Amino acid sequence: MRRKAGWRHAVESLGVVTALSCSNNFEQPSEIRGVRVLAVQANPAQWDLLSADGGAPSPVTLTALAVDADGGTPAVTFALCVPHVPPSSGDPCFGAQEVPLDGGVLPARDPRLTGDFSAPLRYRATDNTGGPRGSETGFFNLPAPTVPLFNHNPVITDVQMADAGTSVGTVAWPLDTAVGLRPVLAEGSIESYEGSQGPQREQITYAWFATGDGKIENYRSGEPIPGNPLNPTTTYRTPKTAQTVTLYVVARDGRGGTGWMRKVVQIR
Repeated sequence: MRRKAGWRHAVESLGVVTALSCSNNFEQPSEIRGVRVLAVQANPAQWDLLSADGGAPSPVTLTALAVDADGGTPAVTFALCVPHVPPSSGDPCFGAQEVPLDGGVLPARDPRLTGDFSAPLRYRATDNTGGPRGSETGFFNLPAPTVPLFNHNPVITDVQMADAGTSVGTVAWPLDTAVGLRPVLAEGSIESYEGSQGPQREQITYAWFATGDGKIENYRSGEPIPGNPLNPTTTYRTPKTAQTVTLYVVARDGRGGTGWMRKVVQIR
């Protein structure tokens, strides 16, 4: 989908962000050329409508992985979209009353929410420059469990060089060189749960991003499970000129759980 240069629109559903490029150049999904929101994390990972003690749902705190081409952190605001007319533009927040969420917190009980916990949420990220690539707007839905078995966000503890097993960022990388990268998950990040066809085990998938002039060879990777043997590693081709690069990896469990890690590397 083509847009005016510099305009970005992103959609997040159950923790997965899809960005529609707005540049006249076809950028790779892994490239960071301006303000982008790579992921949104909810804590807890699901809207707790089925509180085990029968009480009110827990508040949910939203955090965005918002980045720019220099590895900076743009400002992000969140709002709940309470529709009062049917959307006509494909945007579920179109024609909606936006309820700002102070500090990114979705409260457990708020008269402004009108009891509609399935309403979409919108984020806005900006670097306040007003430039053509200086902002991004998107929306997403927060998953709610249908059984009292709640999900947790996966946690990435490190990103390592796949061959050496050393942490990324501890040494500089040479120019124009292929480097294998592998995330390390905290114990318990891959959870078992009761699915529609019985007991299941999460499959963690990864999305990789980088600033600078290098190239992520495999934008997607993932942890293997029986019947779907993914590979968690990716390959990064370093730039041909000396520069500082910021790498990001986002982990998703397919049930709304999201985690990420940021690494800074010197290329010389």
